Amino acid sequence: MAFRVFNSMNSIGLEPDGFTNTKLIDGLCKEGRPEQVDGILGLMVKMGIFPDEVTFTALIDGYCKTSKTANALKLFERMVKNRCLTTPHAFNSCLDVLSK
Repeated sequence: MAFRVFNSMNSIGLEPDGFTNTKLIDGLCKEGRPEQVDGILGLMVKMGIFPDEVTFTALIDGYCKTSKTANALKLFERMVKNRCLTTPHAFNSCLDVLSK
């Protein structure tokens, strides 16, 4: 359903902003589908919208909850490398999955 709304925005000439993209990414992660986010991230960057700490945290949390620890840690490193503010939630998600 979220993809339908997302696509309908484009069809009527509205460009999704960072908030819209992040909400879609967060929804996919909460459904346990973080691997489907790559296309959205690519679209964001193509539009000149770069992931922020909220976007990265949603992805890290999604990867951790689906036991894709390596992906979560790569994103965490990317977040630090890009000097994106890290959130306690991002740290906690990584710590939670690593402590199991």
